Amino acid sequence: NTDGTVSYMTKDEARAAGIIVSNAETVMNNAATYIGKTEGELGYSGTAWCGYFIGRIGRESGISEDVLPSYGLADDYRIFYINEKRWHDRSKDYVPQKGDVILFDGLTSSGTNGFADHVGFVDYVDSDGYIHTIEGNMHVDGNWICSTGTYDPSSDKIMGYGHPDY
Repeated sequence: NTDGTVSYMTKDEARAAGIIVSNAETVMNNAATYIGKTEGELGYSGTAWCGYFIGRIGRESGISEDVLPSYGLADDYRIFYINEKRWHDRSKDYVPQKGDVILFDGLTSSGTNGFADHVGFVDYVDSDGYIHTIEGNMHVDGNWICSTGTYDPSSDKIMGYGHPDY
C-alpha cells in the first residue's frame, strides 16, 4: 500500500481480481489470515504448535507434504530441508525468500543447543535487510497466538532457512 502498510487477500480474492499468484504468495496470504488468532481458536491448546501451523497452512494452500511437511518438532523441518538439499544456513550469503521456512534456536528456550526450537514463515525482507515473518505459537501479551516478527538477519537465534520447492 502507498501508506507503507501491507494488506493481504486470499487466493480466491486474488484470482477473482485477475491476479496470478505464486504458491509462495498463496501460502503467505493464507498465513496472514491467521494473524491474531489464539491457540484455542486454532484448536492447539496445550501443545507446542508452531510446526503444525506450517503444515496446516501448506495443506490449506494446496501444497504437497513433499514440499511443505507437517511436523510437531521444529527441528524436523531443518532435517527435512537439509535432506532435500534446500537448506540455507544463516551464516551463508542467502537472502531468504517469501514463503521460506525460518528456523530458530534459543528463541523460545534459554540458550542455543544446536536444535531448532521454533519455526515460522518468511514474509519478506525489508530494504534494511530485516526479516519479517508470520509465525504460529508466539507468546504475545500473555496469549499464544499467530503473529508477526521482525529479525536482524545476523541474529544468532536464526539457524537458517528451508526453501520449499514451490
